[in-house]
Amino acid sequence: MHPNLQHILTLAQLMRFGARGRYVEITTTELGNFISRSQQSASNHLVELEKAGLVERTKAGQKFQIMVTEKGYEEVHHLH
Repeated sequence: MHPNLQHILTLAQLMRFGARGRYVEITTTELGNFISRSQQSASNHLVELEKAGLVERTKAGQKFQIMVTEKGYEEVHHLH
């Protein structure tokens, strides 16, 4: 599965938060605000990214701990 542009932009935003190689805490509402999408859309993106092996995530209360995987990083890096 090749990620679409929105997924690449979401991965890039997560990496801006420091999610490459370490977990960061963020709500889907916060992520949605940063990628100009609804909370539900941001949540769907995370599910799709996780299924594709581009992020790892765990639930931490109202937030998720999310980390961009090496595969996710390579998808973004490959565009340069």
